[in-house]
Amino acid sequence: MAKMEADMFAKLNLTADQKKKIKGFQAARDAKMKKLMTTAPKGGDPRALFSQFRPISQDYRKSVESVLKPDQKKKYDDLRKEMRAKMGGGRGGPGGPGGRPGGPGRGPGGL
Repeated sequence: MAKMEADMFAKLNLTADQKKKIKGFQAARDAKMKKLMTTAPKGGDPRALFSQFRPISQDYRKSVESVLKPDQKKKYDDLRKEMRAKMGGGRGGPGGPGGRPGGPGRGPGGL
């Protein structure tokens, strides 16, 4: 995911100031998500955890968009759509909602 995001930002021709601000947004987002993951109960409902990720991700996206020029924002939106399509529609990633390659009943490794 991080590589896809880095590749996406590389295509936006960001200024040094934009890059600096976006790195700050990324660090804040990552810290919030890490805190959620470390405080989540073991064996808890992953959907509940992911529902807590959503507002963090939305705030991050809005922060990024706030530093982009109009042409960059349009390209960012287009690239995000492409990225979601590559990840299986953005819901559940590859394998569909809640699924994952190699999960139960999915061939080798999926005992």
